[in-house]
Amino acid sequence: LDESDLLFDPLTFTIATGNDDDRRLGLETLEGIRLISERFPHCGIILGLSNISFGLKPSARAVLNSVFLEEARERGLTSAIVHASKILPRARISDEHWEAARWLIFDLRGANRPAGMPENFDPLLHFIGLFPDGEETAKVEVIDPATTMPER
Repeated sequence: LDESDLLFDPLTFTIATGNDDDRRLGLETLEGIRLISERFPHCGIILGLSNISFGLKPSARAVLNSVFLEEARERGLTSAIVHASKILPRARISDEHWEAARWLIFDLRGANRPAGMPENFDPLLHFIGLFPDGEETAKVEVIDPATTMPER
């Protein structure tokens, strides 16, 4: 088989269970993507993206999925299974939400916690706390291409 005919799916699982064993699953998926990309540079890498955020509120999921997609693309992801209307561009995510999602993805706890955070800092609890009940912070505007594209 030609290398360019192959697709790898490194699979990811949710990092939102609260179980210590699950905290590094996203980070390990990102590392897997990087290793596959280095070893097989002409192969495709596909990922079912929304698994990473399973169990979170829709607004939190949109942010975490969007940040995780960016991190995966930087490491060599070539395609993703996503609901496109639930992925946000970087400019639509506040710096606070973006950084909190990264802290969760990279499991920044204990000695690795962000500067200024208490010793018992938990990135999952911090991230969840940014999306209070009843507050939809990640609304997505759906644009109809038929009304925004010039006629030919």
